[in-house]
Amino acid sequence: MQPSTEKNWCNRIWLKARRAVQSASGYSAHDLRHVAATNAVAAGADVKLVQLMLGHKDATETLNTYSHLWPNRVDEVIDAVERRRAKALGLGDLRAL
Repeated sequence: MQPSTEKNWCNRIWLKARRAVQSASGYSAHDLRHVAATNAVAAGADVKLVQLMLGHKDATETLNTYSHLWPNRVDEVIDAVERRRAKALGLGDLRAL
């Protein structure tokens, strides 16, 4: 068995799969990376995990490519910080006031 490289994987596996599945015929192996990244972000993966998964040199490359996929969580983070602050001050849940 020959070692797996991107080129021989593409020839042995991906091109055959593309021919067998008509709807995949327009996709490249690189497109699979984008699908994997998109699914990882949707599943809750953070920037560092996606960076490692894709083999990016640093998280900046990942953010430059995929930052639009991460949800805007400003309100969620503000609420979490406020709950922690209230708990630390012994104020309980301020939302109940």
